Amino acid sequence: TCLDGYWLYPNTDSLAKVFLTTEGKGAVAAYSPTGLGVATGHDELQRGFFDALFLDGEWELGESALQAKTRLFTSLSNYDLLHTFTIFGDPAIHFSTPYEVNLTPSSDAQAAPIGETVTYTLDLSNPGLVTDTYSVVLSGNSWNAAIAAPVIGPLGPGASTSFTVTVDIPPSALGNQTDQLTVKAISQQAIHQTASSTLWTTALTEGLLLTPFAQTGIGAPGASLTYTFSLTNTSIVADVFTLTLTGNFWATNLSAASVPLGPGESADFQAVVQIPETALGNDVDQVSVSAQSSNTPANAALATAQTTAQTGGFALSPAQTSLQGHPGETVFYNLQIQNLLNTAEFYTVALSGQVWPSSASVTVGPANPGEVVNFLVSVTLPGSVTEGMSDTVGVTVSMLDDPTVQASSVLTTVALAPPPPDGYWMYLPVIVRP
Repeated sequence: TCLDGYWLYPNTDSLAKVFLTTEGKGAVAAYSPTGLGVATGHDELQRGFFDALFLDGEWELGESALQAKTRLFTSLSNYDLLHTFTIFGDPAIHFSTPYEVNLTPSSDAQAAPIGETVTYTLDLSNPGLVTDTYSVVLSGNSWNAAIAAPVIGPLGPGASTSFTVTVDIPPSALGNQTDQLTVKAISQQAIHQTASSTLWTTALTEGLLLTPFAQTGIGAPGASLTYTFSLTNTSIVADVFTLTLTGNFWATNLSAASVPLGPGESADFQAVVQIPETALGNDVDQVSVSAQSSNTPANAALATAQTTAQTGGFALSPAQTSLQGHPGETVFYNLQIQNLLNTAEFYTVALSGQVWPSSASVTVGPANPGEVVNFLVSVTLPGSVTEGMSDTVGVTVSMLDDPTVQASSVLTTVALAPPPPDGYWMYLPVIVRP
């Protein structure tokens, strides 16, 4: 409505002001025009305002009002409304969303023989204040998965229902191999309202059992780490199991090439990982260990061992991280060095692999024994980048006194969509309640 926010007229209060200042009734806030305007422009504003609420989840008055003006600006018309529409009240007012969704359990895990199908039952509920319908999507899985009902609802406030998700364990899977599936329920009325459940499915193979499924270890460059696995023959006949290694870059050796076992017998074997002398702190290598039946080659089991190199002189964190920024902006990463020696130390910093302009202090320190020192790495996103583009910079930190002692970190910067153009102004009249 035009002029209902015309607060500057002498001796007469505008409708928006009356709504706001009348005690015991009226409105807590108003988003109103202070002058005349065209209804088509008002339509762009209201669509932008309510899209911000129900589609983008911006349940704050000021942010929703700003997005309304952003939509009006992109319509290339009625620019006068950018200046005449304003908020009466507190822009920080937060609206309570009437739309909610809950999905349980938040995680679940099952195991079944290779070639079989696993069924998960999930409960979807509507704890919101209004009736809603939900879309259910699956992601992250490698094995075939299906959902009985990709759309659930409508569900009234407080109502709930159950649905099933099936996961097919492929015939090519190895024993102990695991697949992760994410199930997400999305409100169709307010798509920012979501709930997720993570499902882990593990393949079991007949005839053998290899444990533990996964191991981790930490060692200094040049050190050897030994991982012990246990293999059990679960069949009723004697068998010989062939052991193999895959996926590793660091030198790894097995204590035996094969393991003969009678029915029900178990035996241990070792995998020895050699961390290279040239490894940097936080470098990681993973080896997969498989055991395969000679009687029935289709019966095989898989286990993993992950090794992380850690330098003895200092610790660098985080090992990897990511930030987002708009085109033309500069983002700053805060990295930490902890001195693990009993003497004060200086460190040098080198950057590599990046395309976008990046910089950091060449020297950091001194760091006293046990002290943590911080340093910044800056990355400037070129003005020409588009949403979703990324660049990675490798950070190598070395001890000044002993450059062979090093640690590394990987920083990934992702471009966001360009921000709205400058020039938006939101005029806030001062209204004093009598």
